[in-house]
Amino acid sequence: MKTFTSFSVIGALIILAGLVSCNSRGNANAFEEKGGVMLVVKVQPEGIPLISERLSGAGFKDFNVSTMDDGAVQVKVAGVKDKELITKYFIKRPVLEIWETYNKSDAVSPDLIMKSYDILKGAFLWENNDYSALLGYAKDIDTARINSFFALEEVKSLLPEDFHAMWTAKPVYNGLYELMALRGDGPALDQSCITDSYAKKENYGAVVGLTMSEEGKGRWAYITKANIGRQIALTVGGKVYSYPNVHDEIRTGNCVISGDFSLEEAKNLAQIIKTGNFPIPVQIVGAEYVPAKPKSVQ
Repeated sequence: MKTFTSFSVIGALIILAGLVSCNSRGNANAFEEKGGVMLVVKVQPEGIPLISERLSGAGFKDFNVSTMDDGAVQVKVAGVKDKELITKYFIKRPVLEIWETYNKSDAVSPDLIMKSYDILKGAFLWENNDYSALLGYAKDIDTARINSFFALEEVKSLLPEDFHAMWTAKPVYNGLYELMALRGDGPALDQSCITDSYAKKENYGAVVGLTMSEEGKGRWAYITKANIGRQIALTVGGKVYSYPNVHDEIRTGNCVISGDFSLEEAKNLAQIIKTGNFPIPVQIVGAEYVPAKPKSVQ
């Protein structure tokens, strides 16, 4: 049974299981030479070739997909450091969603704010503007605690039935993340209405452009017309990337996601959206960045 050098949690799993089959693309030694992201996943057998197809279609040139004798699958992608980027290619939920939003004043009551002071003890900083979908701010370390607060039955009873709270993908000032008030039993528009996504450079930074199908154009026109003067939240993988104000009805079926991106980040996000959701469930057992193997000194 072939084993591998231990890499913390994932390495421990790999040491316990050897490789049964292997599918490589590109330079077989790239992972050792460049380092990269290593995943251990559990997926139905018919999903294993789809992993290779997904990575190849996303433009990754050097990767290795190996079936292990315990049934798990080891995935190595060379030259990549962002493990969250790789795992997003295998999430089951629709990657892109567009949500209508609540203004803070329409969703949050004084009683709820007072209750938050009692329970959260200042961990959540409420936004002063009542006419925005932005509820407030928190440090990353406090977001799970705040999620639990909004999940309390005594808190849910003070909120609209179709209220959903969702965090932004990136922090703003001082490392604080923003919490947005989403509205609806589900998204107003999703991945199925998108025919293309692409990165482009604007004067103020890089953005991700979206092109919609004919059905999407009609729905987008309806959504924007119904929400003039309000904000729309564009989310990817359960995180808010952009929440622009709607000024006019948009009939063209075009939309952009702006989020203080570098061009490389915009390209990655556009590719994730274009690739879509993974067609069958995948359990991510572990994910980590593995640095390049040091070159031996002769």
